[in-house]
Amino acid sequence: MQLKTPLAILVSGLMLLVGSFMLGSVIASPGASPAQGDLAAQLPDGEGKGYVQTICTSCHGLGLIVYQRKTLQGWEATVWDMLGRISAGLDREAEIISTYLFESFPVETSTPPADDPPADAGLSESTAPRFQIFHQVVFKFKPEVSEAQKTALLESGKKMLESIPQVATVLVGKVAQEDSEFPYGLVTGFQSEEDLQAYRSHPAHRKWLEEDYRPLVLKSQVTDLVAME
Repeated sequence: MQLKTPLAILVSGLMLLVGSFMLGSVIASPGASPAQGDLAAQLPDGEGKGYVQTICTSCHGLGLIVYQRKTLQGWEATVWDMLGRISAGLDREAEIISTYLFESFPVETSTPPADDPPADAGLSESTAPRFQIFHQVVFKFKPEVSEAQKTALLESGKKMLESIPQVATVLVGKVAQEDSEFPYGLVTGFQSEEDLQAYRSHPAHRKWLEEDYRPLVLKSQVTDLVAME
């Protein structure tokens, strides 16, 4: 199957990347290095702090949070997407966490001088990178899910992703390694962070997660790989 080889390459590299990143981003504990403890110290006091330290860190380290800067819409899209993969019925927690993260880690904007050329000035269409972000979801089904249901979910997921304008490329299939904890995966490419956030909050995406994905999936892992400048 032609989809296996590129997905295997992405999965192998991204799993190593996220594993290394999360190892250096855990909350401070007895014996933890000062750098790890500093991450928790960067969380300001507020109603959402406790949720971040309990809910958010159940899937990844604090480094994935404190080093990001997003608009309120960006934080909402990320938080709703992530909490939706944990459990339904976390709407209130999602609102509190989104507001807390925006107030604590807002996007930093600045206006360049009028005589400064755009950052991408001089780049031709052929030399500019097409994809800036690859969003990967690998997962495993619940034991009782049939092969027909698995195929139907992958097909509906591909159809859903292809219907969203911001999704620049789609790859859906099985992970090449037969002993992988997460045998199936969806990989999407985006040209910007804004496109990724628009996809996460898109009604078609949320509907598919709620009605098709969550009832059948036991466990998943999400990784965003950003292109180097």
